[in-house]
Amino acid sequence: MTTLGIKDLPPDARRKLLATLGRTRTPASRSFTAEHERRFALRVCELISELSQDQRRRVLARALKVNAV
Repeated sequence: MTTLGIKDLPPDARRKLLATLGRTRTPASRSFTAEHERRFALRVCELISELSQDQRRRVLARALKVNAV
C-alpha cells in the first residue's frame, strides 16, 4: 500500500492544505556549515585517537556501513 505524503502534492495543493491546517512553510533555521563539519570531525578524531591506524580504519569503515542504512 502506497501512502501519499505532503511532498507528493503539487505546490499549489500543498500551499492550500498547509494554509487550511494553519501551517506555513518556514525556512530551516540552522544549517550544517563547514565549520560544524570541521568541529564534529575533530571530535571523532579525538575519540579514536588511542586506536591504531588499522583499528581506526575498521571503526570508520563500520561507521560508514552503519550510516548507509
